Amino acid sequence: MRPLFYLSVAVFFALPVSLAAQDTDEPKIYRNEIGTDVTSLINQILFVNATDNYQGYEPIYYLTYKRILDKFNLRLGIGGNSISTYNPRESLPDKIDASTDTDIDYRIGIEKAVELTKRWSFYYGLDFRHTISKSHDDHRGTKQGWGWGENSHGYTFAFAPNMTFEFKINKRLSLQTQANFSVYFQRRETKPFYFQYPDNPSSEIRPVSESEVYKQHGLEFAVPNFIIIAVRI
Repeated sequence: MRPLFYLSVAVFFALPVSLAAQDTDEPKIYRNEIGTDVTSLINQILFVNATDNYQGYEPIYYLTYKRILDKFNLRLGIGGNSISTYNPRESLPDKIDASTDTDIDYRIGIEKAVELTKRWSFYYGLDFRHTISKSHDDHRGTKQGWGWGENSHGYTFAFAPNMTFEFKINKRLSLQTQANFSVYFQRRETKPFYFQYPDNPSSEIRPVSESEVYKQHGLEFAVPNFIIIAVRI
């Protein structure tokens, strides 16, 4: 992982220099913008320990795209997370205790630009957000003498008014961060499954595998806590 880290650092510092060299007085208008979340990279460079503060609904968008029009901009974002663990456990039928958690986040929206100074811009807009989540856990515990695990899947819909703050390094390169206020609805369905331990026969009566549905809706304000580096092309 070290060579990859050093390569990322080199690209992070070389990109502004490269684009700055291309920054001329030609009146060319760039209509497309591609961005990527560099928060983790900056934290590593500055040796910052990022702590997870509770957020009711705060998706992550590692890749963003913006289509710049005359009166407003169209914006897209996609991201997510996937975590898997595998631990040996002799008491389980397959000798492995596996768990996975996967989230896919995407958004689509519009925004309006306000030029504050030559270097600073402010955007306000509205996003529609959707998150799809899925998880599996081989072993959650014991119930009535049976071992049990869990499968679940769910989704979140949200509408999020947002404010984006942009610092322009040059005509093509900028740093951005965003605050937003989201109105969200979540639904998640969880279903247990049961198994017998190889060295400990269970009761003859297997518990019923009934699904449970969890619903939640709410309002959430997210402060700016990430940095996106964006390039116009």
